[in-house]
Amino acid sequence: QNGTFIALSPLSSTTTIQGLSVWPGDTDNNGLANQGDILPLGLYWGKTGPARSNASMQWTAQSATAWVPQAATYADANGDGAVNQADVLPIGLNWGKTHSLDKVASSIATGQLPMETSVLRTPVLRASGPLPVRDETTFDVNITLGDTIDSVSSLFGISFVLDFARSKSIIQVMEVTPGSFLGNDMIFFPQIDNDNGFLALGMSRKSGAVAVSGFGQVAKIKFKVVNNTSTSSVSFTTRDISANDADGNKVMVMPSSSSVFIRRMR
Repeated sequence: QNGTFIALSPLSSTTTIQGLSVWPGDTDNNGLANQGDILPLGLYWGKTGPARSNASMQWTAQSATAWVPQAATYADANGDGAVNQADVLPIGLNWGKTHSLDKVASSIATGQLPMETSVLRTPVLRASGPLPVRDETTFDVNITLGDTIDSVSSLFGISFVLDFARSKSIIQVMEVTPGSFLGNDMIFFPQIDNDNGFLALGMSRKSGAVAVSGFGQVAKIKFKVVNNTSTSSVSFTTRDISANDADGNKVMVMPSSSSVFIRRMR
């Protein structure tokens, strides 16, 4: 206060701002909003953390404070600070959208169709229907995972695409219902695209539930025959499969191809 000089020595320091960029709907943070984003919702269902400021469901990067564990930050798709049923909405709103923050993502509408695959001790995801479809306008296709020889161990969630693009002028999806294998209390999200000929489906048990083992039906799809002017065979392929256990570890599941014979109406 008397104006006497006081010597001060300068120092340098570094401040780290801890934050993540979240794209609403990309809950697995792989750069694409699709059926696979249902699985993190099941893993972190009911978990809470810091809400995002100015949260929005619009497809744009939003700054978020990291949760513990960090992966749960992305599962809060709408940014309200809780992982629950509301987080399904941004997935549907932004379905199929991509971003390129050092991510590699493939389209759910296209892809190489795999042949029937069988690897010892690895369960296969199969689509099976009636053989043949006779004089009927609708029929059911069951999606089953595993069998008595190759069963699945510790399954908590699974997502996949059922591809019928080669037969989209003959059949269309009418209804999708869950099977009994994953139980009744689960997240179930189907995305039907009859124009391109595929069904994308994600399903998961909820955090705190026990994983399931064995084999069984995961879904049932009702198809409508829209063009039955000629006798033909329609084909189905399961692809883009992701599956995890209750800890988020990958569960190996193999794809397959099958067909249903449609007989011409008399």
